Amino acid sequence: METQQKMAAILPLVFWKVSLRQPTLCLPGLKYSCAYCGLFMWFPGHKGVINGLIVAGFGLGALGSTNIQTAFLNPENKPPQSDGYFVEASILDRVPSVFVLLGAVFLVMQGVGCMLLNKPPQDKVMTYIQEGESLLAKEVTYDAQELQTISPATVTATTEPCKDLKPAEIIKNRTFYVLWLMYFFNTIAIGYINAMGKSFGQTFIKDDHFLAAMVSLAAIFNAGGRVVWGRLMDLTSFRVAMRLLTSVLALLFATMPLTASMGRAAFTLWLWAIFFTFSGTFALMPTAIEKAFGAEHYSANYGLLFTSQTVSGPLIAAGNQLLLTTFGFTGCFLVVAGIIVLSVGMTFLVPKRI
Repeated sequence: METQQKMAAILPLVFWKVSLRQPTLCLPGLKYSCAYCGLFMWFPGHKGVINGLIVAGFGLGALGSTNIQTAFLNPENKPPQSDGYFVEASILDRVPSVFVLLGAVFLVMQGVGCMLLNKPPQDKVMTYIQEGESLLAKEVTYDAQELQTISPATVTATTEPCKDLKPAEIIKNRTFYVLWLMYFFNTIAIGYINAMGKSFGQTFIKDDHFLAAMVSLAAIFNAGGRVVWGRLMDLTSFRVAMRLLTSVLALLFATMPLTASMGRAAFTLWLWAIFFTFSGTFALMPTAIEKAFGAEHYSANYGLLFTSQTVSGPLIAAGNQLLLTTFGFTGCFLVVAGIIVLSVGMTFLVPKRI
């Protein structure tokens, strides 16, 4: 029964995350904090893998939305120009309407997901133990008979958490800036492949529907990777998992231009591998924030970490066209690979306890 209750808690969060895959620039930060708060109440002892399972819903969003967009905007499968952009008036005229279509789909999915959300049962008591400098939650479940025998003083003593770090305190902590920079470097790579991966493929693959299908299927690897990387963190540590992730990601970006001469099969393989690898960022970073600074102020603390995307997003938009014009796709991928190498270096500054 307890397992069924927990699964009932997971599925609405996954469903909600799928619906919030692409709507706006501001909602992703909000939905991450809200979903993780519910997650940590249900599964305090398995944060890495369960966190990965929840954020897998975010990765799965593109599985449907990419195909919907392509089918709606380019039903005749017209090829883009040599630079990867479309200029056909019949395609461009449909762009405003696709936002209305996707908005309606997201509204229904979000509404259903929110209605299904629920809190853990009242007989679940959370105790907090201190592990090094970090405060980790440990789950203790009592049945109804045991709860009747516990005195109020005992419950108060076991459930009252120690003071965790607040946002005003973590900005004075070096570890926060290490994690912030790591998230910043990783999201530059993630934003670039999401924005330009298909455009790069269009320079040598003249089949828009094929590319849309491959990008959509990449969402499966994006989702599955989050669970795998979360589990790896549970088995090892954040340092080990993130160091492996960033090392592999840097290698994949550096070699991505080679797929232009190897054909569509190689391009697809590299694209899926990149999505599988970068997806771990969204499973590892939230858990690292909770382990480093505690659960009490987790939402605000993670929101503070998420500000890195408010910098990386505009930076990608502003610098991408300049780099593309100056160095071409090969130069862009190599620059991004170099940025990821910086993230590899940052993992050596992360405390071992995380």
